[in-house]
Amino acid sequence: MRTKTSAHKTSAGPQILRSGAPKKNDATMTQSPSETPGFTSRRLNQLVIGFMNARGFDGAEAAPGIWIGTRPVADGTMRHGAVLIPSRLGVAAVDVDWAISAVLLAQGKGVEGRIPIVVTSRRGLSSEDMKRIVAAGGTVLYPLQFIDWYFRRDQSADDEDAATGIDEKLRKVIDQDLIRLRAPQPYRRLTHFETEAGSKPVPDGEDLFRTLFDEMRQFPEGPRLRVICGHAGVGKTVLVNVLVDRLRTAFNEAKTANRIAARPMFFSPDDLGSTVPESVDELIEEVQGTDVTRHVPPDAFHWLHEEGFSIWVFDGLDEFYRRQNDFFEVIERKLSDRNGLAQIIISTRDSLLSSSPHLLQFLEQRRRIDPDSVEVLELVTWDAPAKRAFIEIKLRESAEEPSDFNARVDQILTRLEEDPGLQELTALPFYCDLYVGALLDGREEALGDEFSLLQSAVDALIERESGKLSVDWDVFVSESEEDEVQKLAQDAMARGLVGDGQNPFMDALRQYGQDNLEYLLGGAAHFYRFAAEDARPLSQISVSEWSEVLSPAYIDASLDEETEKRVQLALMQFAFFARGEGGDHMTFVHDLIADYLAGKYAFALIDQYRDRPEAVRQAIGTRSPIDHTVFYRYIKHRVAQDEDLIEAMGAALQSPKLKEPARSIVAKMMSEISAAEAGSAEA
Repeated sequence: MRTKTSAHKTSAGPQILRSGAPKKNDATMTQSPSETPGFTSRRLNQLVIGFMNARGFDGAEAAPGIWIGTRPVADGTMRHGAVLIPSRLGVAAVDVDWAISAVLLAQGKGVEGRIPIVVTSRRGLSSEDMKRIVAAGGTVLYPLQFIDWYFRRDQSADDEDAATGIDEKLRKVIDQDLIRLRAPQPYRRLTHFETEAGSKPVPDGEDLFRTLFDEMRQFPEGPRLRVICGHAGVGKTVLVNVLVDRLRTAFNEAKTANRIAARPMFFSPDDLGSTVPESVDELIEEVQGTDVTRHVPPDAFHWLHEEGFSIWVFDGLDEFYRRQNDFFEVIERKLSDRNGLAQIIISTRDSLLSSSPHLLQFLEQRRRIDPDSVEVLELVTWDAPAKRAFIEIKLRESAEEPSDFNARVDQILTRLEEDPGLQELTALPFYCDLYVGALLDGREEALGDEFSLLQSAVDALIERESGKLSVDWDVFVSESEEDEVQKLAQDAMARGLVGDGQNPFMDALRQYGQDNLEYLLGGAAHFYRFAAEDARPLSQISVSEWSEVLSPAYIDASLDEETEKRVQLALMQFAFFARGEGGDHMTFVHDLIADYLAGKYAFALIDQYRDRPEAVRQAIGTRSPIDHTVFYRYIKHRVAQDEDLIEAMGAALQSPKLKEPARSIVAKMMSEISAAEAGSAEA
């Protein structure tokens, strides 16, 4: 047991020592359901009085074992609070007559409401004794029951501590379908932020959830920040959902059994209103409207966290992290308190480590100061065993589990592994789920070629990410296109294609914006991967270079400077991007997706300027060879479908304006198209 020596709050009352925490090897961590272990009389006093101090009460002992405090309320009067701690008297069980006398004494000093008697054991206390204490106006609580007062859902909401209400936040946020479908999630511990180009991470563990859950359901020995990162679609949201759900369940079970445990507090985009909070305390205020039964003063909220009674879990708050606020100052203070027990999880896509200098600098500095206080855990892509586990789960969830279950699993896994492109794509759980789901739903023909699968992945990613953009779709629509959007909406209404509750203008705006966004992403991928004179791996592009490409030239030129920056940041943090080789570099999450979008962009150039050989040269780019890329295959696939375009490409070959290496690439493409046409004619 450690004893803390620093005061949590200076007050007019006696200085209250902060509570200590039982060590992991303390035998008192296991106990019978009838008592709370690990508490000396002194520690119990420190704990409950420290909690009252954090709630804003100043006070002192009114009698041995009776602490009474006051705090001002809105009308200028003083509110009285009392905590009765019979264990201070050194008795092994509750003295019922003393407890009733103490309750009456507290009431005589103006204390209103149910008066808590905090004990480490109820030994010797019968149900009749409990009834006598309750009838007198008291209630007997274990320490965790007392500390968890704000979070119980059985409290009346008729006093000045009442919260605005409960919206069953976790029922909305925690997706039980995701939890049910979760497969093991391999991970590695990052010792530095740079990654080697082309290297495939070697996992340090088979399942990050199991590792974190086993660690965090134990009472902590010191402060710790855990940063969970990984590519978009690698399963971070799934991991956080299941971790919060299981930690909450473990907390409730511990509370029922009177064991000490930490309650997870979930900070997610659902907590953000129309404006991003300017400080941690403002963010806390947002959370309190959805996740507690009564308003918790900021000091008490921080006290619960720093004493190890809550775990803060942040997910998807990229916009908040990158703002100039006190977030990292608050985290630094908590981690610097060597007597503290604060546990913090930040879940973020790895691109944020590049696009948020605040986070990157904080992690590097904290590692230098105290390496044990922070760790970065990266979810890595799936290998065959993880895919097999997922396929088995999906099959069991399907409407009709096949009789030849194992054979069907082998069949699907073999299909994924036989095609190198498909094998690479489905290494990300998001794409694996997309493809396996299509197979099981009988939509295999819709994904019959690689381009259909890639487009379905792009569409799904944009749909998945659209709600996370900090800007609206209209920023991707130029002024010249607004009239077209309006006409499209009017046409939909005239033809009766608009259902109840639909907004045809917003639907059309979204479609135009989405198409332009896809074009923008394709332009960026095309420029660096195929068109730039110094073409290099996408992972070697710095954030500043990306910002130049993702410029107002691609979007509505009427945007103000602040909105332009928001658009650029939103794009850099979009699901298509990941962290590059260095701490300030970025790349596309997946080369196949980048090459596919670049191919679509290149074909659009060829199609629009088919009579201009220099446009064909610009579209094909300077990179060589490219004949084995999805970029090349997509352009060839689209050209082969248009006789006029085949003729235009043939004409381009005759022009001196078509320079190398584009000339050789186009010649090879036309030769393959001719051979394919000849083969079809013979067949």
